[in-house]
Amino acid sequence: MRPFSLLPAMNVLPTLPRRLTSTFLALGLSGLLLACASSEAPSLYARLGGERGMTTLVDRSVDRAAQDPRTRRGLAGVTLPPFKQQLRAQLCSLAGGACDAGAKTLSGVLKGQSFTAAEFDALVDILRDELDHAGTGASAKSQLLKLLAPMKHDFAPPSA
Repeated sequence: MRPFSLLPAMNVLPTLPRRLTSTFLALGLSGLLLACASSEAPSLYARLGGERGMTTLVDRSVDRAAQDPRTRRGLAGVTLPPFKQQLRAQLCSLAGGACDAGAKTLSGVLKGQSFTAAEFDALVDILRDELDHAGTGASAKSQLLKLLAPMKHDFAPPSA
């Protein structure tokens, strides 16, 4: 029995037409590019659980904040369903989801109510607890909390 060798097959390669060789090369490169593109990291929105995760996060956080003595004063008189909807839309937009936060800001939904800086910080603590409860990774949690920092002015406008 003769050992198998690739050498005879390799001798055929120089005889392949250039066009066929360039086609194989192009196919190989395009496969490599597709593999690189598919290994792209998921968006923050995806890492937060997409629409379902965002809905759960906002609903649980706002429901807790409405009952928490540290934050309920800031939500007194606020209609919670539109507030939740707008907060979800803004968080979705910030996190890279395919949602439109629209022109309405949270301050518009808060109807003149405002949080103190301490109430906003307590709300962020509640949100952080809910992210932990959902099993959100440290990186995604940190990234979301950094995106939320500028929203403090919507909740707790600077005093004059």
